[in-house]
Amino acid sequence: MKHQDLTVQQIKTSLTINVYEIHARIALEVGDLPEFNQCQTQLHELYKELPDLGHPMEFTSYKILYLALQGKYSSLSSVFAGLSQQVRGHPDVSFAIKICEALHTSNFARFFRLYTKAPNMSGHMLDCIAESVRDQALLIICKSYFPDVLVDSVSETLGFGTDLYSCLEYFSKKGVVCLENDTVIDTRATLAALQISS
Repeated sequence: MKHQDLTVQQIKTSLTINVYEIHARIALEVGDLPEFNQCQTQLHELYKELPDLGHPMEFTSYKILYLALQGKYSSLSSVFAGLSQQVRGHPDVSFAIKICEALHTSNFARFFRLYTKAPNMSGHMLDCIAESVRDQALLIICKSYFPDVLVDSVSETLGFGTDLYSCLEYFSKKGVVCLENDTVIDTRATLAALQISS
């Protein structure tokens, strides 16, 4: 039985919630955000009618992240206004709120620290924006540090940690100019390369 069949037949049980939650998680895992949104919209309604079933806190956190990723700030404000202190204090919801704060304040280091600790399926959702957040951070770093900056510190800020291979691979793809055996970024040359490619 498909999840849409449950809705059409107006079946509202723990099975319905379970089917929608599983389908939503699969959609997140494969990066199908429109399908995820359809499921989470149905889950929101199901949780209202059957509040003691399923994983409403987990999916509240996904809803917050989804709205933030889509740039739907007025909807996000409405969701925040409707959250009780108890819901805000739940680890999943608290995580989503912290991600929103990091994005809103352009605190890239905090975003990537949180990203590595994403609960449940949140990491799959954040995968959708990680590269664009990295790109923004790299541009700001290059504008802020003249004439150069250490690769190690940039790697940490961009969420690569000590994985210099992945960091240098990302740099290569973006046209970052590294000097001194890939230990220093020439921010002036990199900034010029980034502005040409955008």
